[in-house]
Amino acid sequence: LTKDLCTGEELTGTVTKLKTFGVRNLGEGQVEKASDFMAVGDTLQVRVFRIRKGEVDVALADSAAFQKRLFSDFAIGEQLQGTVVGVSKVGVFLDVGAVNAAFLAPENVLDFSMSALPELFKKGQKLVVKVAAIAPMQLDVSMK
Repeated sequence: LTKDLCTGEELTGTVTKLKTFGVRNLGEGQVEKASDFMAVGDTLQVRVFRIRKGEVDVALADSAAFQKRLFSDFAIGEQLQGTVVGVSKVGVFLDVGAVNAAFLAPENVLDFSMSALPELFKKGQKLVVKVAAIAPMQLDVSMK
């Protein structure tokens, strides 16, 4: 069945079974378990945002994740406004309105120095970046 689905597809379906894990995109608040939010027999509208190893990740139509762009919706060279959500030794992670954070590698920073990343970037900082590469599971951006 998953071979017939594609990322970005919007579906309407009926809940047939509830799992006790993987419920992070159910709503804006803290959701402990799916049964707090839905029941078997409920009809839901969802958007497929990731397919991997036969597993399908979806977001509910009224969740924030449903409104975010898929990596395939971006174009190489597209200019984006981003907010720093994480800084590590390997790079900077930005919220650019995608389903997952975009990655700014040290070599894509104008004044490249891996050790300087924590001094250059802070959580909440706003940046203008360009899409450098698009992969199914990663969106790479650049400041160059």
